Amino acid sequence: MSNPKGQTEIAAERRVKALDMRKMGASYRAIARQLGVDHKTIMTDIKTALAELGELQDESATELRLIDLSRLDDLYLGLQNRIKNQDDKAIGHALRILERRATMLGLDAPKRQEHTGANGGPIDISDSRQRLLDRLAKIIPSPEQNPVASGDNNPE
Repeated sequence: MSNPKGQTEIAAERRVKALDMRKMGASYRAIARQLGVDHKTIMTDIKTALAELGELQDESATELRLIDLSRLDDLYLGLQNRIKNQDDKAIGHALRILERRATMLGLDAPKRQEHTGANGGPIDISDSRQRLLDRLAKIIPSPEQNPVASGDNNPE
């Protein structure tokens, strides 16, 4: 006689299935229908499964990031046999997966950017103050044009 599965084991298997379905793009409600539970249970299952992958800090962004990272891991693992056989196309796909992972995780060193003025020289900001004042003058009336601003609000 076989031992019936305990509730904990059933829930653990459901979490794995739910996460796999979510990684394939299924909605919480579709997963819940497929697995025969309510969508709130599935949301909890997926959050629990993701917590096992990495600690959640900002649940919505982190959840999506973890799902995408898990998808990338699955894709990368699926290429391993072809990579071992030195399949150039698989190696190219693997490199793109690794690049995407590095970007998502912020592993790449920051890229230096340099801004220059005309002919590669320094940016000329000598007239920036005057241009700003001219723009402000068009928006904000001067005290002569606005008696409230000048303090002259007593009609004679």
